[in-house]
Amino acid sequence: MASQGVEQVRRTGIGAGLLNFFIFGSTVALTTIESWVMNDRRQFIECLLPRHLVCEHDRGLGDANGYSHVLAVFSKPSLNIPLEKGELLLGPRQQMVLLDFDNRPWQRCVPGQVMGEKPPLE
Repeated sequence: MASQGVEQVRRTGIGAGLLNFFIFGSTVALTTIESWVMNDRRQFIECLLPRHLVCEHDRGLGDANGYSHVLAVFSKPSLNIPLEKGELLLGPRQQMVLLDFDNRPWQRCVPGQVMGEKPPLE
């Protein structure tokens, strides 16, 4: 996801601004994280929101992914990354990550929008 975003930013010619991503769906989220924290994230989420809890969603719809919807509520569907000199301002270990909580596979699309100013012509 990050490499696609970097290439899209470069093509716009925007020097300073903001890159916004938004994910469609109520069982998915976007965030930034260090790669080795992913397993820790799973462990902490399981402690805070145990998977065995029964969800109204599952009883009403019968699709057994209520837990996925609840996890997404505690996350966010969009992510904003500032731009400076045409580069994404991320920490040295920080990565953009799509978190898909659903219990079945989906094809996901993450549209992005670059907003900002082009550097003045010299």
